[in-house]
Amino acid sequence: MAPPDGAGGAPAATARLHDRYDIHFETPAPELRLPNAPAYTVDDTKSLGTQSFALVPDPKLPTRTHLIGDIRKLQNIGLLTPLDIGVVDWPKEARRCLVMIYERPAGGRLVTSLDQTIPSIGEDDILRRFFVPIITTLKDMFGENLTHRGIRPTNLLFRDAGQRTILLGDCLAAAPGANQPFAWETIEGATCGIQGRGEGMPSDDLYALGVTILFLYFGSNPAAGLSDAQILDRKLTRGSFATLVGERRLPTTLGELCRGLLTDDPRERWTTGDIELWMTGRGFMLKQQSNAKRSTRPFEVSGESFYTAKTLAHGLARQGDRAITAVTGRLLQVWLERSLADKERLAAVEVAGAHSEDSARNAVQDARTIARVVMALDPDGPIRYRGAATMVSGIGPSLAAVLMEGSDIKPFAEMLLGRLPQFWIAVQIDQRPENASLAKRFDGLRRLLEDTRPGFGIERLVYELNPTLRCLSPMVDSHHVVEMYELLPALERAVVAGEAKGLPVDRHIAAFLGHRFKGSEDAALIKLAQSDGAGRVLALLQILARLQGERGPESLPALAALFSKQVAPAVDQYRNRKTRAEISARLGRVSKNGNLVELLNSVDNQAERTNDATMFKRARIQFSRSRKYLAALDTDDSNVQSDGIEAGASVAVGLSSVLACATVIIALFVLGGF
Repeated sequence: MAPPDGAGGAPAATARLHDRYDIHFETPAPELRLPNAPAYTVDDTKSLGTQSFALVPDPKLPTRTHLIGDIRKLQNIGLLTPLDIGVVDWPKEARRCLVMIYERPAGGRLVTSLDQTIPSIGEDDILRRFFVPIITTLKDMFGENLTHRGIRPTNLLFRDAGQRTILLGDCLAAAPGANQPFAWETIEGATCGIQGRGEGMPSDDLYALGVTILFLYFGSNPAAGLSDAQILDRKLTRGSFATLVGERRLPTTLGELCRGLLTDDPRERWTTGDIELWMTGRGFMLKQQSNAKRSTRPFEVSGESFYTAKTLAHGLARQGDRAITAVTGRLLQVWLERSLADKERLAAVEVAGAHSEDSARNAVQDARTIARVVMALDPDGPIRYRGAATMVSGIGPSLAAVLMEGSDIKPFAEMLLGRLPQFWIAVQIDQRPENASLAKRFDGLRRLLEDTRPGFGIERLVYELNPTLRCLSPMVDSHHVVEMYELLPALERAVVAGEAKGLPVDRHIAAFLGHRFKGSEDAALIKLAQSDGAGRVLALLQILARLQGERGPESLPALAALFSKQVAPAVDQYRNRKTRAEISARLGRVSKNGNLVELLNSVDNQAERTNDATMFKRARIQFSRSRKYLAALDTDDSNVQSDGIEAGASVAVGLSSVLACATVIIALFVLGGF
């Protein structure tokens, strides 16, 4: 087996990736780190003039590495793009970790912390040096249905030492939006859990760009001094522009731009097309922003007053399970109809609470009703269920983070079983063509979740929703297995280390294989749920033997030795004692070669099984004949005995008659003499 990257001749504090990049863990690059990924210096052994660095994302958090191919295809010089990506031994965590190699920007970052202040940048300089290049890059990304989800001052770099060419930083090392400061997220993003902000839309990136422009002009964080809760509360009640600008003045041009980018209604927020018209001045008219409908009278919940559907939704979500009275009572519908005069929200809320009067209600059903009503009131917001809050596209990263951190998975399972993603899709104001297929996909995921057999369930769901997620089985987690062919070497090392003593499979390995095989091995996976021990062992051996046959490695002695012991129930299924002895002897020889294919053929050879079955059938027939023959012999013996008894009885009767006659004659003779 080939040594893993990082093993071999390199020093202990250095790992080599793909026989090219030497990552120096003893030489960090703190000015290039991300909130979830430390940075280290790198030597490119094949391009000595290139300065590189590596990011090592937190192994307990999800990433967006499934987009790396799409990002590379852009070939956009305004976007920091990985030169390479792979897995190496990371001494700090005593495990193997994902590393991402980038060319080192000569001008460094704009700022390394939002607490930093910089000299205020003028309007013309902002537009020329920052805004235009960033918009050009974003337009390329949007054209390929990609979002950046990481636009912020701490993620702006300069390609050149003179800091003339701006560069958008990494967008792959974390879940979408997970590294974004609270103020840089829209109201909808800010109400999500950090891992659940989702891929978002172009409008999310443009909003973050608007906040970044304020930072550049003011020279500091526009939300400095405000807590996250205060930022969200003020955005909800005053609007984002008023919250972030406050009493400060902006030049007319920047003021127009920032108002357009920071509009809270995503349907009214400026698009790249609006921006192009504004920049060229070709008859562009500022959009008249419509304020959210405000009620004539507030809706009261636990002493708080709410005047809009969005603020009420946020308030109800904060109440948790206690909100059931407010969402199921007639007062909410009356308020929507008379005070807010919003027929659309009223109709959606009525559908959301349609089953709230069910006599079989329980706590889970009540929680789902609350979640549906909150979505009906605020369709742009996330799914909020029992403390979990996520956009539909953020369910995958949220689920992965919960499993990796060992947190409570129950809210997400109940969310999916209750078809809350489908309801979120149904209440969207803008129904897109892809919504129907998205709802259908969640129907399929729900069926997977309901299937409790190995290879399915919540474990299968997390791999379906995170296509490049590593296998989270404790047996191989530290080996960072992403591709199927990486599983066998990891299992081999786990067996050698004593981390896999029994059958080397658990629910995560089964689910990981089920997803990567794309259903072609579901029949074998289903056998893993059988009570028949032989069936389980052979099902797993079939899958692993296929992997070894397709992509190696050539020898897996530890796994083969383990399986040679585990297949004993399968050997015992053979009827012929001589055959069992031959197979057992053969297993001992084959296991030393470490070839799972030969091992499988040795214990599960169809020709041998057919021959064994044929011989057994013949033996049964012969046995049946022998029994009949012995039974016939028993019958003949009984007949002989019966005839003897009858003959003896006849002789006895004859002798008795003769004796009787003789006695009579003698008696007459004696009497006659008298």
